[in-house]
Amino acid sequence: MPALSEVAIAIRRATLKDARFIEQLSEVAFGEYDPNAPRTTTKMMRETDAQTLIADRDGKSLGFIILHRQSPTVLAVNAIAVTPSERGKRIGQRLMQTAEHYAKAHGITRITLSTAQANLAALDLFLRIGFVITDRSTVRYWRGQPACKLEKRIA
Repeated sequence: MPALSEVAIAIRRATLKDARFIEQLSEVAFGEYDPNAPRTTTKMMRETDAQTLIADRDGKSLGFIILHRQSPTVLAVNAIAVTPSERGKRIGQRLMQTAEHYAKAHGITRITLSTAQANLAALDLFLRIGFVITDRSTVRYWRGQPACKLEKRIA
């Protein structure tokens, strides 16, 4: 049976009212990898075929995910972030489950993403839910931090 806090979490489409929350959380979550994290995140949200979802509880935003349909069969998770106070409470997992449900509903067979090799909490989540590392060498962040590409096949 899910925990009470998990049951109360809603996943919804982002609106213009969420822009400030997304920008602030982007700075906190991605600032060490990108000095222009809020602007980069905003740009990802505006891409053609991109969709931004918000996780909230009782009207309080807890995290977001930006999905981008790269092709008829590939969905990219361009960004996922959870507020520091809510990390470890399965918010990221719920956002990723929503991405997978979206993929299945739209005939997508593969979800891809990149994350910093040093981001052990994110890597742990992605590996636990079925992603595999496909590349550790070619992706690097702005300050040169190594990243890795991950992928999950959808049945």
